Amino acid sequence: HAFAKEFIPSTTGEVTVSRNDIPEGDYALAVYQDLDSNGVLKTNMFGYPKEPFCFSRNFIPKLNKPKFEQCFFSFNALNNTFSVELIN
Repeated sequence: HAFAKEFIPSTTGEVTVSRNDIPEGDYALAVYQDLDSNGVLKTNMFGYPKEPFCFSRNFIPKLNKPKFEQCFFSFNALNNTFSVELIN
């Protein structure tokens, strides 16, 4: 279930997001770059993204989107900064 969904524009190719409303716990990120600004992740006929995307822990899917256990991270006061890289 989605905790948050946001559109965040980027002019530099890098985006930093800060949030103060996230309770401690386990989370997973799914991110994509909406190249055509239509609000929808464009995919090929097999469902594989045609726009840059990524999941937390830089999980790279093979045939299916990942299960939560494959890309979750624990968020708390000591572990509160994460980086991901888009897959083109």
